[in-house]
Amino acid sequence: MMQELLEALRLIRDHFADGFASLLAIAVVAPWLGVLLVLRRLPLLALAVPQMAGCGQAAAFFAFALLWTVDQAQPEAPGRALQMLGASAGVLVGLGALLWAGGDRRYLGAQAGILYLVARGAQQLLYLESPYRHAFEHAAEQGHLLTVLAPGRNQVLATCAVLAAAAWAAHRRLWISAFDPDQARLNGIAPRRWFAGTLLLIGMLCGLCVPVVGAEVVLTLLLVPPTVLRACTPSLRAFAPLSVVAGVLGSVAAFVLGCTRTLDWPPGPTLVLSVLAASLCCGAVARLFRTR
Repeated sequence: MMQELLEALRLIRDHFADGFASLLAIAVVAPWLGVLLVLRRLPLLALAVPQMAGCGQAAAFFAFALLWTVDQAQPEAPGRALQMLGASAGVLVGLGALLWAGGDRRYLGAQAGILYLVARGAQQLLYLESPYRHAFEHAAEQGHLLTVLAPGRNQVLATCAVLAAAAWAAHRRLWISAFDPDQARLNGIAPRRWFAGTLLLIGMLCGLCVPVVGAEVVLTLLLVPPTVLRACTPSLRAFAPLSVVAGVLGSVAAFVLGCTRTLDWPPGPTLVLSVLAASLCCGAVARLFRTR
């Protein structure tokens, strides 16, 4: 068992260090931002926004093949800049549709769930009608993490560093406006403005990171740890740090399992189960300390 673990760690170091570093960076930032959505009782936004970024990326592939490579037997893929542009446009369109249709906030979560389904279906159809169908099927099966290269890693690390700095600088306003809007108003903090700020941060995370690591990675880390741990954290102050710990532990476990030769599980799907298991374990430990 120990020998297999050491072999998996060597494989990560020698071949997949870029994807591993990208995953860890997202595992630190995404759960913290997901906490803000869970406190606002809008966790389904964590499903819809990354999937809209994935749909926008698929639209970029479709448009690129349609406009520039229609006569080529093996068309080249669009560059990272075009993929980021498509993903960012998808996020803007999705959030615009939600805010335009979400007059009654009670139904905003349900509308986000519907948007997730629409975006997922549209993404699959766009890839199906483009020459990149097989590449998409391979990525869906194996996940994007094993194919991250140094430029993509740098993009993810820079994005997460900027978002972490921005979230830390405004954490008090973001936190109060999410947890207690009435108290925020008394303190001169506009809840709607900081809700827009929260969506901006999450939109940047999805628009710049989804083209590199895939929508499944971002939505898993945004949604699962905060949702599982909301009811069992010993205090509100521990909510965000505990969610980050669960995200990091689950991410490390997923990558190790994916690189263990006797298992060879795809890291993308494995991440969902590993983060869920880590969140449940962290929740069990938190409940134990809360009962003492």
